[in-house]
Amino acid sequence: MVIPGYECITEYDEAKHMAQIAGEMARLAQENFKKGFKKGFREGFKRGLKKGKLLALAEVVKDGLLSVSEAAEFANMTVPEFEAETAKLLSERESI
Repeated sequence: MVIPGYECITEYDEAKHMAQIAGEMARLAQENFKKGFKKGFREGFKRGLKKGKLLALAEVVKDGLLSVSEAAEFANMTVPEFEAETAKLLSERESI
């Protein structure tokens, strides 16, 4: 059996080989962490925008500038969905 990077088995250095494997594992772990972080950031940003839009629409409804059905339409939701989601967001905001 020939191990990549070695001419013959007598040149095999287990410590060196294990260090190479450990280095590759560390590189892959770091790469996966970066990918996960970026994905998480994007998802969090999207959720934040959606929450902000719904809270703004709820305020506009509260001020009487839009009806609930108009606000729900802007949010691409049914009226019950809009009311439930905005009620949840408003209660979360109050608990902060």
